[in-house]
Amino acid sequence: MESVLERLEERQAPALVLVEELRVEALAAADRLDEARCLLSDLVIARRTVAGLAVAGQQLVAVADGVDAVVGPAVSGGGPRPGVRGAVRDEAVYARIREVFAGAGRPLRVKQVCQGLGLPEGKNATESVRAKLRRLADDGVLVRVEDGLFAPAAGAAR
Repeated sequence: MESVLERLEERQAPALVLVEELRVEALAAADRLDEARCLLSDLVIARRTVAGLAVAGQQLVAVADGVDAVVGPAVSGGGPRPGVRGAVRDEAVYARIREVFAGAGRPLRVKQVCQGLGLPEGKNATESVRAKLRRLADDGVLVRVEDGLFAPAAGAAR
């Protein structure tokens, strides 16, 4: 019996090392994914801005030529809202997160937000929600009370 336990213990150490290595790789991949999302967001915003300038330029040319033109917003939909980073953001998810905080009426931990959203318990869901909470904190919608604890920012109604 003791030899079986010794063998299991011997195999446990490399398994633990492997788990740790994979965890580090997963966190690095999550960071790269976040960077790629930010890059994509910047490109979407730049494209919308350039398209809006082109539309505005055409409208100004039409007015200068004496052609009746309605000069309105350059980009339909208004482009990204002030205070919101990223044009590729899933606004429905962020709205649900704000609803969870509004319903709670108190600061919440990341896992409590996951439960409020009905997400399965696990590292993937927790880290995804943690990243979203950090973005909302960076945007001024939430505040970080302490590490892993977030609360609605005073006067933030987005």
